[in-house]
Amino acid sequence: MDNTWLIWLGCFLAFAAVAYFFITKKDFPILSVLLLFSLGTFAVGAGLVSGIFQVNENKDIVTAASKVHGISAAIGFMALLFFPLLNGILAFKQNNVIFGIICVISFILALIFFVCFIMGDKEQFQNTMLKYEGLWERLSLLCMYIPLTYKAVHNLLS
Repeated sequence: MDNTWLIWLGCFLAFAAVAYFFITKKDFPILSVLLLFSLGTFAVGAGLVSGIFQVNENKDIVTAASKVHGISAAIGFMALLFFPLLNGILAFKQNNVIFGIICVISFILALIFFVCFIMGDKEQFQNTMLKYEGLWERLSLLCMYIPLTYKAVHNLLS
C-alpha cells in the first residue's frame, strides 16, 4: 500500500487532536470540542480513510474507492480549514496576541488557497494560474498546519 504515510499521518493527527482537547477542555470546553472536531475529522477523513481507499492515477476512471477517498478528503480538508481560526480565537482568549494574529492570517491565507484549489479543478480555469491544483492544495495545507507547528515548536522550546 503506497498510502501508508497517510494512515500514519492520520494516526498522529488523531493523537494530536485528543491532546489538544485534553489541554484546553478545562478552561475552554467549547473551543476544545471544536478543535478536536476540526483536527480529528481531518485526521480520520484525509488521513486514515483516504489512506485506506486509494485514488486512481487517472481522474477519468471513477471507482468506489476513489469516491470514498475524495469525499473523506474533502470533508477532512473543510474541517481542518477552521483549525487556524479556532486556534486564533483560543490564543486571543489566552491573551496571546502574536499567536492569535499568526493564526488569523494563516486562516485567511488557507481560505484563499483552498478556494484556488477548488477552482483549479474547474474546466474554465484550466488556462489560468488556478490550474495548478496541487500547488494550491499544498499551500492551503501549509497554512492550516502553521498553528500546529507553532505550538509544537513553542512547547519544545519552553
